[in-house]
Amino acid sequence: MTPSPLQLIYRGSATWNHWRQKDSVAVPSLAEANLANLNLRGINLAGIDLSHAHFNHSRLVGANLRDGNLTGTDFSHCQLVDIDFSHSKLVNAQFFKLIFRGLNSARPNYWGQTSRKRTSGKWILKGLI
Repeated sequence: MTPSPLQLIYRGSATWNHWRQKDSVAVPSLAEANLANLNLRGINLAGIDLSHAHFNHSRLVGANLRDGNLTGTDFSHCQLVDIDFSHSKLVNAQFFKLIFRGLNSARPNYWGQTSRKRTSGKWILKGLI
């Protein structure tokens, strides 16, 4: 039986990246996926629908989230280091109590003016990075 995309992620970044490289046509949806408490160092999630996914307490060091739909995605308590959000949709994405360094958002593309508002300790980004 072929594992689901979510099962592949749970097996780790190397397994996921190997599958993505081998089956480059597949662009699965991981909308609303529970991706909490995972070490996703170096994972390639480029072009994936991760809307309303939960990455709480996960480690996304060197992760590629380029061209992704991250609408409403929760990155609370994450480690986001050297991450690529280029051309990703981050409307209402939540960033609360996290480590955030080395952001790559080359060639930003905004809808009007991107705003960051602070509400109860949460940063909510609106716009397209």
